[in-house]
Amino acid sequence: MKSFMPRPWQRRREGAVSAKRVFDIVVALLGLLLLAPLLLILGLLIRFRLGAPVFFTQIRPGLHGQPFKLIKFRTMTNQRDAAGRLLPDERRLPPLWSLAAGHQSR
Repeated sequence: MKSFMPRPWQRRREGAVSAKRVFDIVVALLGLLLLAPLLLILGLLIRFRLGAPVFFTQIRPGLHGQPFKLIKFRTMTNQRDAAGRLLPDERRLPPLWSLAAGHQSR
């Protein structure tokens, strides 16, 4: 098994910030600023249609197995059948999402 050893031009000083990292942060912040009104409306719609919580969070493995917290808008309900089991995914999606996914198309 071959271990990963960075080549001399790939090594970075500890604490050094790469230009790509700065670019990624700037573009992400600009995207958030531009999309903020739409994200706010989407959050309010989820809150009124599906209730709280608005966000779904999950711990996932990231770069080099380092865990990170994924945060995204909730898109499914917690509806259950008479026996207390969660309904199938197609029946737990909100109506607009089901229509967009093609579950309700005729």
